Order: sequence, then C-alpha cells, then structure tokens
Amino acid sequence: MQINSDDIRTKLERATRLHLVHWQVVIGSLLLTLFAWHMTKKQVDDRIQKQFDRESAQVVELIQERMQKYEDALWAGVALYETLDGDVSHEQWAEYAHSISIEEKYPGINGIGVIKAVEPAKLEAFAEYQQFSRPGFKIYPEHDRPMAYPITYIEPVESNRQAVGLDIAHEANRYTAAEKARNSGTAQITGPIVLVQDSNKTPGFLFYAPYYRNYGHRHSKQGEAELQALVYAPFVVRNLMAGVLAQESRHVNIELSDAGQVLYTELNTQNADYDPKPYHAQNFLVNVYGRDWVFAIESGLSFRAAQATSKPLVILFGGLVIDSMIFTLFLLLARANRQALHFAEIANNELQSKNSELEQYVYTASHDLKSPLFSIQGFANLLRDELEEGETQNLGEYADCIIIGTERMRTNIEVLLELSRIGRSEDDFQRVSCSQLLSETISELDDQIDNAGATICTHGDIPEISADPVRVRQIFENLIVNALKYALSEENLQIDIEFRDLGSRVQLRFGDNGPGIPEEYRERIFELFQRLDTTVQGTGVGLSIVRRVVEIHDGSIWIEQSPQGGAMFCIELPKERAVSHARTA
Repeated sequence: MQINSDDIRTKLERATRLHLVHWQVVIGSLLLTLFAWHMTKKQVDDRIQKQFDRESAQVVELIQERMQKYEDALWAGVALYETLDGDVSHEQWAEYAHSISIEEKYPGINGIGVIKAVEPAKLEAFAEYQQFSRPGFKIYPEHDRPMAYPITYIEPVESNRQAVGLDIAHEANRYTAAEKARNSGTAQITGPIVLVQDSNKTPGFLFYAPYYRNYGHRHSKQGEAELQALVYAPFVVRNLMAGVLAQESRHVNIELSDAGQVLYTELNTQNADYDPKPYHAQNFLVNVYGRDWVFAIESGLSFRAAQATSKPLVILFGGLVIDSMIFTLFLLLARANRQALHFAEIANNELQSKNSELEQYVYTASHDLKSPLFSIQGFANLLRDELEEGETQNLGEYADCIIIGTERMRTNIEVLLELSRIGRSEDDFQRVSCSQLLSETISELDDQIDNAGATICTHGDIPEISADPVRVRQIFENLIVNALKYALSEENLQIDIEFRDLGSRVQLRFGDNGPGIPEEYRERIFELFQRLDTTVQGTGVGLSIVRRVVEIHDGSIWIEQSPQGGAMFCIELPKERAVSHARTA
C-alpha cells in the first residue's frame, strides 16, 4: 500500500493546532470547576450566616431570660411586703436578701433594695423613724418634686452604702421610670444613669417593681395613691454583661445602647476577640421593661476561626490545577506533533529512526504525566465525596496530596520542555574549548564537591571543537553531579576525567570509584525518568539530557567499568559538524 506523503503532512499539520474539541474540553472543565466552587461557597456562606443568626439570637435571649429572672426576684420582694402587710423591718429585709443568695444566684446584680414612696410633708418624720434603728440614716438631695422616693434598704449594704438615703426623685431618668412603675403597676427600668456606688462611673440602670398598700402588686386606677414602695435592683451594665455572657463561650461581640447612649460595648480594639472586618453584623431592637435597647452584634475573631474553611478554595484550586494540566497536555501533544511534522521532511531512513525516538518520548512522557494526574484525580474525587458527606477531617490531607501530584507534574513538564529545547537552533554552535568549559564547571560546583569530600583529576588536552557551549557544559555538570549523588559513603570520591584526541573526533572519559553500574542497566539509565536507586534525590533526567546533547552533536556515549571499580562514561564527539541536524521550533 502506497502512502501519500501529502496526506500525512496534512494530518500532521492539523495535529499541530488546538481544535474546537480541545477548547470544548478545557472550557467545559473550567466551567464545571467554577460551578462546583460557587455552589460550595454558597453552601458555606449560608451555613455561616445561619450560625451567626443563631448565636446572635441566643445572646439577646440570654439577656432577656436573665432580666426575667431578676424581675422574679423583685416580685418576690413585693410578695414579702404583701405577706407582712407592708411592715418590713431593715433586719427582715436583710434576712430576705440573704435567703435568696443574690450574689450566687443572680450574677451581675449589684444588690436588691426597697425605695419608699413618701410625701414631702412626711419626709422628715420618715427620716427620724429610720434613725431609731439606723442613726446615720439621712435622705438626700433636696428637690421640689411632688413625691419623694428615698432608698431605704439595700443589700448587701457594704458595697451599696452610698446609695442608702438617696432620693431617686432628684434625677429625671430615675424619677420617670419610678412614676411609670407606679402608674402602670408593671416592672420598669430607668434610662441610662451612673450609680452613686459605682466608683468607675460607668453606665447603669435601676430596675423597679411597685408595691401598693392593700393591693400588693395588682394595680388599679383607684389605688394609685396607695403606692407604698418600689422593690428595686441597681445594675452596672458592665457587671450585668459579665454575669450573663461569658466571653469564652460565644463567638460574637455586642454593643448595647439606649436612646443613642452606649451602655456597653465590645466593638473596639480593647476586646481581644474584636474583628475590625467582621463576617457578619446585625442590629436587634428589643423593648426591655419600658426601654428600647438596641443590640449591635458582630462576629468576632473566634467566629472567623471557628467557621474558617478551605473547602471552596480547595475545590477551586484542585479544579484549576486539573484544567491547567489538561491544557498543558494538549499543548504538549500539539508541540510533539509540530516536531513530528519537521521530522517528516527528513529522508525516509532518518524519518523512521526519528519516529521511533518520538514514539518512545511520547510514551514515556504520557506514562509519567498520567501517574500524578491519576493521583490528582483520585484525591479530587475523595475530596468531593468528603464534601458531599459533610466530612472535613481529611480535607487537608487530600489537598496536600493534590499539591504534591501537581508539583510532580510541573517538574515532569519542565523536564520535557528542557529536553525539547536541546539542539533547537544551529546558531548556538561555535568553537569551544572543552578544557576551559570543564574548568569553569568544576569551579561552579566547587561547594558541592567540597561538601562531598570529592577529588577531581583531569588528564590530557584537546583542541577546540564545534559545539553548543551551554549544552557541553550540561554534559560535564550532569556527569559530575551524578557521580557525587551516587558516591559510596565509606570512602572519598575520586573522579578522573581524561581527554583523548582521535583525529577527527575527541573522546572524553569520566571515571570514578563509586558503586559502579551493572552491565544490564548501562543502557536503561539513559532512558527518561529512570533511576537505579530511588532513595537518591533527583528526577531521573540528567543522563537523558547527557545522551540527548551527545546525539545532537552527532556523537556517541557508552558506559564501561572504571579502573577504580566504579563507572566510566565514555563520550565521542566530532571536531567538526559535517551535516546540520539542528531542529527548528
């Protein structure tokens, strides 16, 4: 069967370009990667938002529940007054406060006390009556409001002594909330105030529950004049928050304000968990016993750490790596086909030889590129399965394996590109001195040679030859480095390099006292990615490069046993190049 060379050339020319099907595969794979990344990111964002909403709602609920508990304590005090018909002594109140263990059961509260409702005309008699049991009792300050509300009892008295006798009617926020409690018969809190017993002068408030003579805490319009007392609790907001919300048990930070005044804030740099760029932020408006409290809640650094996940990035990175590898493979195949097209123009006998070489080259490249690609694909599938099942413990391991496979593929591709560049242009050939190139190479490798404790001896000299100086230097460097890598640890490495002039050709002989190379492996070690000892670090391409450079120079290379018992690499190169075999891109 006769082969039409024009048809072969046409097919090869088509194979040197990326076609629609190639672009469809690459673009389709990229779109799938972006879709998987988008869906995973959306799922993660939704989960984080739900977690933030849940924690924010819990914070507000905790404060509301705690305020309810404080209210119960106040109504219990009102019930005591009702039981004793409004006649509760200082000693009885102290005993009651001790019985409910306010410091243990009500963390964040400053105390619990009684504010008597006294008409101004009866204020002096009321003070004298209290002084019988407490000589130091004094009502202050003076004011002109129609009702006085002196703080009569407060427990524990030691930490609240300055409040005893304070007439809360002197100040608008205290008085307004007291009147609202009186008129509504419900528990009320004041607007922002500073407690007289708070030496730090931080925001606080008072919490009232009214007691009516003959009505207990059941209010009626006809009984407004019967208000006898307010059972109350003073609060420093900072202490309240510390008692209600433990910082270590939550991942959100709050700021509480009342009528535009900040009562408490964690949204500043003094808070170690403050995040200047929070994931999420939300405001809650809550009516708390007659006051509108605004809760500004933001996620903290601990929330960021707890919700941090690399799932979307791992999927995106892994997918892009696979996409880039597929695209690189297409480019490599197109490049290989361009090389094949050039070889098709050579004589039939050389064409067959070159085609055989190219076939082995592509086979080796495909084999060593598929191995890391399969590894990447396998761990990407495992990563996808883990994400679908909601498992996260192995994500880091799978991502590391994908990165390792990617690095292997990148190294292999760089090696293939390096091999493809050898002998690309005849313009690189010039008159060079092998002796001078060897001296320069030894000088550049001086540190490695010293670290290995090796000695290099050269013998003979040869005239200049026509060669690519960069590639000849690669021969010297790779053979010396190869000897250093495989040197025996029990004895110092000795490398002997001999130059021989053979007339039209020159011979270079590199011998050492290393472990040597068994005869059955002397051809195999020149193959791409082949290493006899896999424990020695390397890519397995150094000797492949050496043989490729020698062949580009129309030379030959073989291995013998050196007189020292190690390996001897023998190279013959022509002094002049009779025929050009340089390749063009």
